[in-house]
Amino acid sequence: MKRRNLIQRYLLLFLGIIYAAHSTAQVAINQDNSNPDPSAMLDVKSADKGVLVPRMTSPQRTAVASPAVGLLVFDTDTESFWFRDSTAWVEIRGGNAFSQGLLLGEDCFIITTLDANFDAQSLNDDDTSVDPNQWQSFTAENSGYLTSVEIKTFEGLGSGELFSNGTFKVFQGQGTSGPLLYEAFINETWGTGWHSVSIPFDSSIYISAGSVYTINFINQEDFIWYEYDDSDNVYSGGMSSGGPNSDFSFKIHLSTC
Repeated sequence: MKRRNLIQRYLLLFLGIIYAAHSTAQVAINQDNSNPDPSAMLDVKSADKGVLVPRMTSPQRTAVASPAVGLLVFDTDTESFWFRDSTAWVEIRGGNAFSQGLLLGEDCFIITTLDANFDAQSLNDDDTSVDPNQWQSFTAENSGYLTSVEIKTFEGLGSGELFSNGTFKVFQGQGTSGPLLYEAFINETWGTGWHSVSIPFDSSIYISAGSVYTINFINQEDFIWYEYDDSDNVYSGGMSSGGPNSDFSFKIHLSTC
């Protein structure tokens, strides 16, 4: 009986070692029974088949909870691959797409603008909002890629340092509780007095026509953004952090490809 128990223990130990080795081994998926490359944990080989990564719409992609850095998906709305970096989703676009568009003069590179009453009223009739955290939502009129956001600001302290270690964000949906699509840090001197400021995007952010998005500015010091009176509701496609009928002045610049 003791000998049988000893044999059973050795057998279980042997099977455990085999299982552990198998669970940590490299994996090769192919049709020729070749071994995986030494540098790869997963090596897929085929002469007539490809690999399908998860496919989803843009809203589904941006709704992924806590996406890991390096996460890869295929967006069926943009018909392109997207990966997640440390702060936002980044589209993988063809390296020659932009240069060909410029050479051929394709219409997709004409910039369209959503102008939310940027110059509709005089400064004397409107307010300025002094708040370190402000946002404005908008409804996209076209589908495409954000290229820049333009806002009207004021600096009256004489130094002209309007944005000191500030943050610019774009969210999906109204307000700042939705999925974060973009984040950039801004430390710029934009001059004194009233003036328009353009903030370019350094990565591809795709928006869909009819969907609501929010631009958000956070500054360590008071940030003065030109705001229309709370009773006017001059822009029906969105609202500001100042109230449901309040809107900040802004322009959204969009490229359709």
